[in-house]
Formats: sequence, C-alpha cells, structure tokens
Amino acid sequence: MRIAVIIALLAVTYVQTGCVGPFAPAGIYAKSDSELERESTGDLARTYGQQRGGWPGKPERFETELRRRNAFTAEQWSRIQKRNVRQGDTSEFVLAAWGPPDDSLHQTSSNGASALWIYSFKTTRPEARGTVYFVGNSVSSITQ
Repeated sequence: MRIAVIIALLAVTYVQTGCVGPFAPAGIYAKSDSELERESTGDLARTYGQQRGGWPGKPERFETELRRRNAFTAEQWSRIQKRNVRQGDTSEFVLAAWGPPDDSLHQTSSNGASALWIYSFKTTRPEARGTVYFVGNSVSSITQ
C-alpha cells in the first residue's frame, strides 16, 4: 500500500512539474566542446555523474567543462571522486557525485522549495543508495 502511494505521488509530481525524468538532456552527448559551454552546470553535472555511474560515454569531456567553470573546489572534486555527499552540498554536487536519482519528489510551499531524491537499491552504485533531502538547493539530510 505504501509503495502504491509513493508511485502515485511520483506520477502526480511528474505531471505537475513537467519533469521528464532523471536523464541527461537529449543531444548533450553529441555536442561539441564549444556547444557544451552553453549548457547549464546542472545538466553537465548530471551527465558527468550519469557516465561515471556506468553509462556509456566519456565523462572526461563534461569534467573538463565543469573544471573550466570552477563549478567545484579542489576539495569538492576529491569528494566527488569518492562519491562522498554530505549536508550542505548543492544539487549539482550530488548529481556529479552520485548521478541522477532514480526518482524524486518536489514540493513548493510558503516556506520555499524542497525535494527528495531517491537512489534505490537497484542501482549499481552501492555508495549512492538512499535518499537525499534538499531545502532550496542545499542538502538538508541524507539517509543510507
């Protein structure tokens, strides 16, 4: 029963928010290096994390662009390589470290925006299993 409620909430969330899923934007893989400069940091981090998680491709292209932008500090890059996510990290950091979530729930209220990203046990990344709760764009809590 509980799983059915979660699935129903996810379906409603996808319809209400226009979410198209956790995948990288269509065509980003085929873009030239100069075209990647026009992509958002979030899309680059998502694609980088996705490819590090076992998807085919060359994550180095996306890492190069993220480094060119100084998207993350040296300490953050070290934690990304170790897939070490902690409280206070941004959504872009989590995407680069763990890749896109398997599911997500988003809510906006008078207190602001929040999101719950779900990394299920079906993933091949054991260090990326659990949930990440965001308030705004900052990790508020992690359960593994």
